[in-house]
Amino acid sequence: MIKTLLIIGLLLLGTNNSLSCSCQGTGSVEEAFDCSDAVFHGKVIAKSFVTFGESIRKEAADSLRKDLDERKLNLFDSEFIVAVEFEVITCYKGNLFNDTVVIYTTRTSASCGYRGFEVGKEYIVYGSSESYALWTFLRDESNYAYEKQNTFWTNHCTRTDEYNYSEAKELEQLIE
Repeated sequence: MIKTLLIIGLLLLGTNNSLSCSCQGTGSVEEAFDCSDAVFHGKVIAKSFVTFGESIRKEAADSLRKDLDERKLNLFDSEFIVAVEFEVITCYKGNLFNDTVVIYTTRTSASCGYRGFEVGKEYIVYGSSESYALWTFLRDESNYAYEKQNTFWTNHCTRTDEYNYSEAKELEQLIE
């Protein structure tokens, strides 16, 4: 585990693209709602670490893997992503196709990962249908569909946080 984190740290220091996170603030509930593809209140039912490749469609991962140099391939195949499975309690926005949804985030706050998720706790999640971390591996802007259905990405620059009754009421007012 420590060896894996050390390798990831060295890889991140050695990349040409900086992966350090800088936020402009989370904005208002309405701004965050407008900028998100999915907003929901949910309870964490499972949490695991996965690779970048596991966070996207298999065909996309196989295709992308072919173009990566050894350094990026090591990062791509490391368990640097947190997969958090939620039981959806209330959907405020988005096309959620099941009673559960998977949210991905990076493992460290330095790469904008949201680190507060705990199994059994409830959250209001603001998610994007596109990975904010995938750009590290792309050579150009592609229209290829990388993301899996019913999965979203969040980070600590969004309003994602533990459930808050007053924020839930604001969201309810937005969808009325």
